[in-house]
Amino acid sequence: MKTQMSNFDVAAFVRESQAYVGMQVEKVFQMSYSEVWLRLSAKGKKATLVIKLGRAMWFEDEYLKSDVEPPNFAMLLRKNLGRKKLNSITQHGFDRIVVLTFGAEMNIKIVVELFGKGNMILIEGDKIIKPLTSKSWRHRDVKPGVEFKFPPEGVNPLDLDREDISEILEGSSKDIVRTMAAQLNLGGSYAEEICEFLSIPKDTKANELDEAAHEMIWEALVSIIAGLDDIKPILKYREEEDLDLLPHPLCDHGEDESITFETFNQALREYFTSLPDEIKEEEKEYVSPEAQRLERQVEHQNDAIELHEREIVEYQEFGDLVYAEYAKYEQILAKTSEMLDSMGWAGSKAELEKWDKIISFDPAKGLLELSLDEDLSIVLDVRKNVNDNAGIQYYRSKRARQKLDGAREALGETLTLLGKAQKEDVKKTEARKMQPTRQMWFDRYRWFQSSEGFLVVGGRDARSNDKVVKKHLKDDGMYAHADIQGAPSIIIMKGKDAGEKTMLEACEFGLCNSKAWKAKLASGSSYWVKPSQVSKTAQPGEFLARGAFVIRGKRNYHDKLEMKLAIGEVLYEGERKIMCAPVDAILAHTPEMFVIVPGDTNANKFAKKVAAFYNVPIEEISRITPPGDVEIIKEPAPRDVSDE
Repeated sequence: MKTQMSNFDVAAFVRESQAYVGMQVEKVFQMSYSEVWLRLSAKGKKATLVIKLGRAMWFEDEYLKSDVEPPNFAMLLRKNLGRKKLNSITQHGFDRIVVLTFGAEMNIKIVVELFGKGNMILIEGDKIIKPLTSKSWRHRDVKPGVEFKFPPEGVNPLDLDREDISEILEGSSKDIVRTMAAQLNLGGSYAEEICEFLSIPKDTKANELDEAAHEMIWEALVSIIAGLDDIKPILKYREEEDLDLLPHPLCDHGEDESITFETFNQALREYFTSLPDEIKEEEKEYVSPEAQRLERQVEHQNDAIELHEREIVEYQEFGDLVYAEYAKYEQILAKTSEMLDSMGWAGSKAELEKWDKIISFDPAKGLLELSLDEDLSIVLDVRKNVNDNAGIQYYRSKRARQKLDGAREALGETLTLLGKAQKEDVKKTEARKMQPTRQMWFDRYRWFQSSEGFLVVGGRDARSNDKVVKKHLKDDGMYAHADIQGAPSIIIMKGKDAGEKTMLEACEFGLCNSKAWKAKLASGSSYWVKPSQVSKTAQPGEFLARGAFVIRGKRNYHDKLEMKLAIGEVLYEGERKIMCAPVDAILAHTPEMFVIVPGDTNANKFAKKVAAFYNVPIEEISRITPPGDVEIIKEPAPRDVSDE
């Protein structure tokens, strides 16, 4: 299972996303260190560009809501991009790099790097204004103020010809999959797709293939490239828990092996929101703006202390030097005085600077700079005698000592404040150390474990409703559904042996995850049936929409079901999971829970609160909560994060 967009994914995304060029940036949000949203608008059109650095990016045709306080980087993006048009979306070469250009002069750019841990770089002209993460390599620096350079480009399969293919294959000692993935730069998805399409065993050595195989691989590559102009995205099942994403498949995988999408942006969203989020802000040590300011202040104060310590020694030595060579400096001052009397201040400048060891003369201030060696010089005031000039040096040394004492005292105060700020930051860092639970195959659906221990799964939309029934409704299971349109299909795994308690909970779960929640209904009805009563075959002359099924025979109803769910931490097969389920199902595992009903509290705000309580990513909570806003009628006692 890939965890990042491939080069072909980026190419397909860029081609499809030209429809969003010309839209205007309204606002920028930074949901976490690695996730940035750009909210865009045009006449009669709204969109949000979701950027998950080091992973993927896609457009959603709506405004995504956020109440996250924008950090400094997001505020900088707002300042530079606000009300500017998105003028172009391009791919750099054939790399996993997307370049977004903004503004009438097209001089503001965002470079989104999707390889490695990813990066987002704000550029004006050729100079970097600010990268999200500053980095340095042998071949380039990504830091504020420096000229932006792209990383070295990889092989571009769009530029390869038939002879190039043969040369690369013949020169590789690796198997064909790894050769095509790396050396042809096709990525693992298309490398495996070509092997499947051409019936070539994946462990075949690349240099053992004949010319006929080279020709077929070349033709397959041509077909893939042509597919970028005819995108037909699918999510392909390799195994039960393994998905893959293809912009345009070569093979006909069928409905049982794949899910099709109208747009590649939809496919990207479905695929990458189903993966665990491995790149998180909480992995970074939190440093508050106040701590950053104090750290800069400490650095400046240390520099000042170093300067004052150097001045104390230097000015003392200058004073001693003037006295040690009293006659020499008395003669220099005397000759200078004679010249000033005869030539005047301005006229003396050019003549004095011809003298050996004299670096410069400032007539306005009467200061004469003399060279002592290659790196050291002394400044004398020609209006004063030798004793006075020596006294000036000693006074400067004394003033530097006074400044040193003040700087050390100020440094001590700053270090005390910094220590307090860092202690607070440590607490916040611990609070931000999210621990995503282990991903299970059923996380792509709505799910819970009943109070009797049965796994219950349900669809999220029409497509997954189809899938959950086709793949998981077996003869030993049961089927439940709310008595309302817009409800998920609910499957009780091995539900043939389940008791009435589980069937009731499955009916409650189906109702609460239906449109009834968003409509804020107080109660509703659901029913359950046997697998043999569920059919995808409609009556003659009738049509069944995707996700819909025909139920034949007696339905076992549960009426006046309460619209209420709970969220708690449970163990499933020894693994920690956060589960949203009917109250009794949570009570079977823990008394510590959030209990919710339909209400007016923003769903995102609620998900953020629950995620913080259980130390999991907010996306993990958003995926399990019901489809609408909530009211919290019970919540667990607060946890002391600093003690965990």
